[in-house]
Amino acid sequence: MVKKFPVGGGAGDPNLSESLSETSNVTLNEGDDSAECSFSYTPIQPFSQELISRDRIGRELFAVDLFRVKKKILYHFLTHGHQDHYGSIGKNWNRPIYCTPTTAALLPHLTRRRTGQQFIRESGVREELMQRLQLGVAQDFDNFRVTALDANHCLGAAMLLFEGEDPIFQDGPILFTGDIRADRTLMERFETNAGYKRLSQLKLGHIFLDDTYLCDEAEHFPARDELIPKIVDLARTFSPTLKLLLPLHKLGKEDVLVAVARGLKEKICLDPGRWESRELLFPPEDLEYFVGEEDPQDARIFVCLRRRCGEVYQHLFSQGIDAVVINLTKQKISLSRHIHESICYNFPYSDHSSYTELVSFCSRLRTKFLHPWSGKVDVEHPRWKRLRSACTSDTFAEPPAAKQRRLADSLTADLEEIDCTTTIPISVNGIDMNEFAPALNGAK
Repeated sequence: MVKKFPVGGGAGDPNLSESLSETSNVTLNEGDDSAECSFSYTPIQPFSQELISRDRIGRELFAVDLFRVKKKILYHFLTHGHQDHYGSIGKNWNRPIYCTPTTAALLPHLTRRRTGQQFIRESGVREELMQRLQLGVAQDFDNFRVTALDANHCLGAAMLLFEGEDPIFQDGPILFTGDIRADRTLMERFETNAGYKRLSQLKLGHIFLDDTYLCDEAEHFPARDELIPKIVDLARTFSPTLKLLLPLHKLGKEDVLVAVARGLKEKICLDPGRWESRELLFPPEDLEYFVGEEDPQDARIFVCLRRRCGEVYQHLFSQGIDAVVINLTKQKISLSRHIHESICYNFPYSDHSSYTELVSFCSRLRTKFLHPWSGKVDVEHPRWKRLRSACTSDTFAEPPAAKQRRLADSLTADLEEIDCTTTIPISVNGIDMNEFAPALNGAK
């Protein structure tokens, strides 16, 4: 059983705010994200609508990737350490945060504030508030339990599976994917990982799915392990006097940095945040490859924050130093008006899933309701409807014989169009479809 803390904040149904005000005592200071709160949760009948938003599903019991001090939430969970998920929390946040051990170690560093190039000590989330969820281990809370499963996104990223007896779960368990890359590495876990195997066997009530690139023009993304050698090869072609800029977010793509350093046998100058957290980000045997901005030594490869890429490039340009940019993202956002596309080499390296990967992922699950994580997808969009049909419970509940017949019927029109004199052997998922299909023109 998890230790209880005096807490407050989070997101619930706004209609409940007034009814709960008599049982909660919150004191807020203007401009401060701290609060003192004595709060007890009373189960209330949940929503069951298909379009319920992620910030309302947990009512006042729990919230995932939502940190709002003026809301009343008993438990706060974090899927991973990207700022669009943890928000603007800092040293004044005073409530426990439940996440993986890796994210728990990183978050106090990621949330620190800076003055110039220096980080302000003790300005991030306090370490004692970080509560660790071990991957693959169900952890019990008051009247529910949570299992974290590796999300194949960035260091420490996890999907969170909620199960319990509270009315919130009347439709079934709830899965929050956070950000995921459902590539070959992740999909293989449905065959090899006990947590993923169990997940595929559950009849879920709700899935909140990463939809970052659902509507991207490219339906397929290159595998990350196929792009990394190409990135290394490109870096090898440049002159030793040319500086290479790698714009990245605060966290992510550390595997690329290690591969480039190993492949080129060169040092890489890290941005201040990564330099401060290097022992958490990189294997001990690879730390020798990395240096900080205060002592870049002879490094020609520099990592900078994406939002500072233009500034760093301008600084090098002002000193007469030539540089090119290696951009590792599917994002179409321009890095800077100072960086011309002729010196920017783009690789569609994505830590998010492509549309086809999302279809494969959803096809391994069954749920009553499917929700876009962003809440901004048109649920009538053909791609979203395809995802929804891939993981609805009714499809999984279909008897095998009926499923075979349905698949055969869907092929009938196409088969009748084929003009041949012999039967074409057709197999779908190991099922011989010829016994269900009508005879072809002239077939014996």
